[in-house]
Amino acid sequence: MSIYLADGDQKNLLHQQTADKDLHHCFTFQAPVVHVDSLQSIRAEVQGRTHNWTRASRIKFTPKDSQAAIFIQTDKPIYSPGQTVHFRLVTMDTNFIALQQTYQRVSLQDHRRNSIGQWLNVTSERSVVTLSHQLNPEAPQGTYSLTVNTHTQDKTHTFQVKKYVLPKFDVTVESPEKLSIAEEEIRLKACAKYTFGQPVPGTASMSLCRDKYRKELCVNETVQLDQFGCATPVFAMATMTHPDVNKKLSDVMTFKATVAEEGTGISRSATKDIQLDYVLGKAFFVDTPDEIEKKAVLHGKIRAVHYNGTVMAFRAVYLFTDSRLRWDPRLRQNLTTDATGDANFTLDTALLNIDYDDDLRLIASLSPEVDWRTPYRVAHYTYERKKVDWPKHPSSDSTLEVQAIEGDLPCGEDSTITVKYYFTRETFKQPVDIIYVVTSKGEIVHHGFTQASVVRSKHWHVAGDVSFKLPVRPHMSPSVQVVVYCVLPSEIVVTASNTFAIEKCFSNKVSVQFWPPRAVPGEQGSLQLSAQPGSLCGLSAVDQSVSILEPGKRLNATQVTMATTTPSNNTPLPST
Repeated sequence: MSIYLADGDQKNLLHQQTADKDLHHCFTFQAPVVHVDSLQSIRAEVQGRTHNWTRASRIKFTPKDSQAAIFIQTDKPIYSPGQTVHFRLVTMDTNFIALQQTYQRVSLQDHRRNSIGQWLNVTSERSVVTLSHQLNPEAPQGTYSLTVNTHTQDKTHTFQVKKYVLPKFDVTVESPEKLSIAEEEIRLKACAKYTFGQPVPGTASMSLCRDKYRKELCVNETVQLDQFGCATPVFAMATMTHPDVNKKLSDVMTFKATVAEEGTGISRSATKDIQLDYVLGKAFFVDTPDEIEKKAVLHGKIRAVHYNGTVMAFRAVYLFTDSRLRWDPRLRQNLTTDATGDANFTLDTALLNIDYDDDLRLIASLSPEVDWRTPYRVAHYTYERKKVDWPKHPSSDSTLEVQAIEGDLPCGEDSTITVKYYFTRETFKQPVDIIYVVTSKGEIVHHGFTQASVVRSKHWHVAGDVSFKLPVRPHMSPSVQVVVYCVLPSEIVVTASNTFAIEKCFSNKVSVQFWPPRAVPGEQGSLQLSAQPGSLCGLSAVDQSVSILEPGKRLNATQVTMATTTPSNNTPLPST
């Protein structure tokens, strides 16, 4: 076996080896240094006693700094004219490692795109650049922008400049993102708390409007805040969903709460939109295969749920087949869900009068009739369409399944990945190797194989499961893809895959604590910072009230994780 890296007419041997038994191995090579994007190919050539086999895959190599993410962080999201803007620049690679970087140009522009500050050829010190700019006391108000330019990319960050007074308290509203018109009541909540955590005494004036621009349909309520600084109004859904207004008003309700502080009359407001949903419930497929043999018996399940996710027990559901070329649903079975909301079905595809050159298309519905048109602003149930493929490989009923895991895989721990197998019509003389490859952000992060002990089985059908440990590390965030496959004695290849979310985490754990955690003005306090030895840490202390004026503008773990995530650059070529 020989492995080459080919760039045009140049061919570089990466690895060569001779084997006389099964080989499952992932090879690691040093990527070539490139200054511009370079599309090359990795080619594997295997020469046996009787056959030769070649496989090639294209791979794009990019300059190292082009894959990095630039972060611009200001100490505050909003400034008054005359204040000093403090900001940092950090460049990180896909493994969250801060890089030494030279920024060709750093510029600051006002709301009219006039340049008011510029720094040239700025080089990071220990991977961080710290700069500042004092605003003119007469600086115009508006949105200002910081722009960073390197050889490979540009990055812009914005902040606000305006005269402001720090608020003493914040108002938050709680409401569902989406609400079905089947609900009888609309339960909402509004709370007000001081920046030091205590509830605000006062009154809350609340309104719920069907159209926040036209405000043709609104309900209002004013109440005294309770001991927790909250109010919990309840509005009737019927007042907001008259059939005659459904067609002329938008499908978005706006909840607004204005809290007036007792004694001062100072008020603050908060709003949130609620999407109206006309879906009463839905039917969909579960535990139904994506592929079966032609004329085989299909085993599946239909689940029925209400708009709120609760199951529909003992409810009639209907199974249809459809055509790919035209809308032609045909009712195949009338079913009834059990106490868990599921209805199992068995469909013998050999008895269906269908074109086997086409895929098998199924429909799960709560109605004995289905229409391709979605009802407009009318309460309805939804159906699901599912395509079941005929296999394009030699006939086999054998399957693998990578079992799902609820929630995120915990970082820094070993998670158990379980693979179920079902082999049929095979004669085994030795254990079956089930190979697994785990990828994240386009890179192989873990691989290996485990064996299914099926040698001594005398049954025509063999089922069981195997598992392996996956060490979850920070560089795998935000997700990993697990691909498993095996080659059966009949030389049929069986594959399966699944994606797992990874907990957002970083290898360098940092924490900061105030002591005492609560203090009065003028009291002496201390700040304790913990991180790995030798870490360069950036600190900033900002009044929490600033975050109330411009919420959601602080750099967080999700933004860092998503910015350093790059898709796979590999594009396979046809085998030869």
